[in-house]
Amino acid sequence: MNDKNEKYADVKMSSPFLTWLENFWYHYKWHSLFAVFAIIVVTVCVVQCSRQKDYDVYVMYAGGEAFSRKSENGDIPEYNKLLFALTKHAGDYDGNGEVLLSFSDLFIPSPAEQEALGDNLDFSSMREDIQTLNDRMAYSEYYVFFVSKYVYDEYHVKSDTELFAPIKKYCPEGNSFVFEGENAVYLSSTDLYKLAPFSELPEDTLICIRINSEVTSAFNKRKNAELYRRAQEYIAAILAYEHPSEG
Repeated sequence: MNDKNEKYADVKMSSPFLTWLENFWYHYKWHSLFAVFAIIVVTVCVVQCSRQKDYDVYVMYAGGEAFSRKSENGDIPEYNKLLFALTKHAGDYDGNGEVLLSFSDLFIPSPAEQEALGDNLDFSSMREDIQTLNDRMAYSEYYVFFVSKYVYDEYHVKSDTELFAPIKKYCPEGNSFVFEGENAVYLSSTDLYKLAPFSELPEDTLICIRINSEVTSAFNKRKNAELYRRAQEYIAAILAYEHPSEG
């Protein structure tokens, strides 16, 4: 009995399918792994795109103000207040029945502001925000900008490339705005500054619209053109705002 068991001990169960699978894996292992990887990547991208919101307009702040996202004493966070105020002036540009505004705030203090902060300055976070601004100046959905005078000088005046477009054509006739050159208007000279929380921003805050160049629109010209059209409509709306006269 033992001899019989030993005789068949090395006999393995097999089937045509298992034989085919083993042969397929031997010859196409790397092809299969690549295909599985590609499927995973596509699936992740599809899920992320389905979750991504379609914003009507994109607005960015870059300067020495840091907007808290935490509620203090039961009050609405500073970031939420400004987001709500900015959204009030936006329209349903894509016609989906909902007004959505993307607001990105970058903390980029001037050298004087950095010195005043001393040890409280988070250099790592500031460097990340500077890199983000560099990237979004080169190509992004963000065209409407609120920037400090320091950021404006660093990224427009001292730059060899025009980064902001002329803004006067978006201003209402007969305005009494104070301009910084041809490409920026002081927020404090507009009626928008009479509203909170805009009135809490520094007086040197400038309103600009990023230039729509062929370089920035090369990736997706149709989408870029639509985003720029919305940005133009939005910036004209905030500059045309008239605060109700008292009395």
